[in-house]
Amino acid sequence: SFERNTAASGGAISFNSAEEGILSFEDTLFDSNKATSNGGAIQITSYYGPTHLEFSPNVVFRNNNADQLGGAFYILYGAGVPHLAQTDLLSLKG
Repeated sequence: SFERNTAASGGAISFNSAEEGILSFEDTLFDSNKATSNGGAIQITSYYGPTHLEFSPNVVFRNNNADQLGGAFYILYGAGVPHLAQTDLLSLKG
C-alpha cells in the first residue's frame, strides 16, 4: 500500500526512465496521496522509449489528488498507454 504520501510530482511514486521498460502493479492500494504539481499517486516520465504502465488485478486508487494534472497518475512524453485490468479509480482530483 501507498498511503498519505506527498511530493512535488508523483505523490507516492515518481518514475523517470531513459529506456523502454514496464512498471507493473498488482494487489496495490494507492490511498490519499498528493502531488503539488502532477500525478497524485504516480508520475511517469519516459524520454527515449515507452514505459508501459500495467495495473493488474485488485489495484485501487482512492482519494489521490494533484494540484495540477493527473489525480491518479500522470504520464509525460512517450510513456505509452496504461493498461487497466480490474482497477478501481475512486474520488480523484487533478
